Amino acid sequence: PALVVTSADGARYAIPQVNLLELVRLESEGGTLPIEYIQDAPFYRLRGNLLPLVYLHRQLGLARPEGEALDAANVVVLRADGRQFGLVVDRITDSEEIVVKPLGRHFKQVSMYAGATIMGDGSVALILDVIGLAQRAGVVSQVRGRASRVAESAAASAGKGDRSSLLLFSAGTHALMGIPLSCVTRLEEFAPHRIEYSGGQEIVQYGDEIMPLVSMWATERTDADASRKTIVLGLDGCHAALVVDRIVDIVEDGYTLKPISSGAYILGSAVVQERVTEIVDVDAVVAEARRILAGAAA
Repeated sequence: PALVVTSADGARYAIPQVNLLELVRLESEGGTLPIEYIQDAPFYRLRGNLLPLVYLHRQLGLARPEGEALDAANVVVLRADGRQFGLVVDRITDSEEIVVKPLGRHFKQVSMYAGATIMGDGSVALILDVIGLAQRAGVVSQVRGRASRVAESAAASAGKGDRSSLLLFSAGTHALMGIPLSCVTRLEEFAPHRIEYSGGQEIVQYGDEIMPLVSMWATERTDADASRKTIVLGLDGCHAALVVDRIVDIVEDGYTLKPISSGAYILGSAVVQERVTEIVDVDAVVAEARRILAGAAA
């Protein structure tokens, strides 16, 4: 079973329904589609969560006529490698059963396509490889690394009320917490088979180094859990993976830090977009990671 979509040049493509989550129709609001941008990367806020968008015609190298106005957009919400993204297509044709034909060996290096199929009218349609498409479009890097791309705009001193970029998350009993994006390297999700133990502490191999998982506030987990959601922090050459329950959003806002201690590893509290937010003491988290590493070495 596959969903058949049409691109700007009229060609049809098949998307395996195993990757399909839902279809969303975006209507313009005052002549503008409800699309947000983070460092030129398009996102749509779907039920409060930021959904990265990929335009099919751009991945195919097709140009739109200049001055063409878009009053609406069709978004196919897909899941690739455990992550969601929205594929913007020109038209959604239909759902139908298809027979997958493998591509010739000369096309094996084209990761965007999983095969081809012959449609009912005798024409050939290519089958999109959703994971390959996501990799080609950089969706994984947009989801995991958008923090590092906007970190350059973070203010040098958030405590003075300057506008600063924050990564917001929730962990344990803490409803909302924030970390300055200038300290965030990327977002990672580690499967249980990647997690090792040293002295009772969770660690992972991260490139050429050993990185500890720091679980200060996250909900208690068991080894059978599917994964660990983490925020990888980098400071003074040391990396630490802070385990969290949920990534909430990336915001840029002016806030004034109030040094009210509400627990260990917290610098204080601030009002961020009309919500009380606890600001993480990154130095303390990295110091905890160094302590774990020292214990592992011993």
